[in-house]
Amino acid sequence: MDISLWDAFLSLLYPLQCPLCRTLLPADHPAGFCAPCLLELPAFHQDEMSLSILESTDLFATVYAGSSRRLVQRLKYEAQPWVGRSMGRLMARRYQSRDLGPGPNLVVSVPLHPSRYRHRGYNQAEILAKEFAKQMGFQMHGQILQRIRATPHQVGLSQDNRQKNLLKAFRASTECVGMRILLVDDVATTGATLKACSEALLEKGAREITGYTWAKGLLRSSGT
Repeated sequence: MDISLWDAFLSLLYPLQCPLCRTLLPADHPAGFCAPCLLELPAFHQDEMSLSILESTDLFATVYAGSSRRLVQRLKYEAQPWVGRSMGRLMARRYQSRDLGPGPNLVVSVPLHPSRYRHRGYNQAEILAKEFAKQMGFQMHGQILQRIRATPHQVGLSQDNRQKNLLKAFRASTECVGMRILLVDDVATTGATLKACSEALLEKGAREITGYTWAKGLLRSSGT
C-alpha cells in the first residue's frame, strides 16, 4: 500500500490528539500538542546543561519534569505508544528551530534488548525516531545498532555505575561507515546510554554522532 494512503488510513482509525488534554488536532499538525498544553513543555536550553558526560552538541527537546516526565512514563510504562507520535513531532519542530547545518545521513534509535522489547511490545525510542524522521524527511535505519547484552535499569545508579552497566552492551553494523548519525532516545540524564551507543557506532566507522532526546533529566530523575 502507498505510504501516504496508509498514513491517511491510520489517521482515520487513530486521529491525532493532544496527549495531555485529548483535544483532536489536524492530521498535519506540526507540533502534536495544542497551544495551551505546549506551554507545559518548555524547550531545553543548552546553557542549562548540568555536569555529565553529555556532549555539548547533544540536543534535547524539553526538560524532564512535569508534563514532559509524565509523557515519558505513559510512553514507557503505561502501554501508550500513541503519545510518542506527538512527542516525535515536537522533537522535529524544535530541531527545525535550530540552525544546525547539514542534517544527518541516518536517524538511529537507541535499541532495546530483545527480552525487554518482548516484555514492552515496542521500543519507545524507535517510535520517537520514526515520527521525527518522517516529519523531517530524514532516512531512518532500524537495524544498524543492536543491544546485545541485557542490562539492569539505569534508575538510581551513579554516573560511574551507569557507564559500567552499559559496557559492551551495544553492537553496530558496518552500514554506518562514513555516516553522520542522529541518535534518538527518550531521556538523557548523564548521557551514559548515548555515549555507549556512540562508541559502538564510531568503532564501526561512523563519521559523526549527535544525540537527540525528548528530554534532559536530572541525575536524581529516571533516565539514561
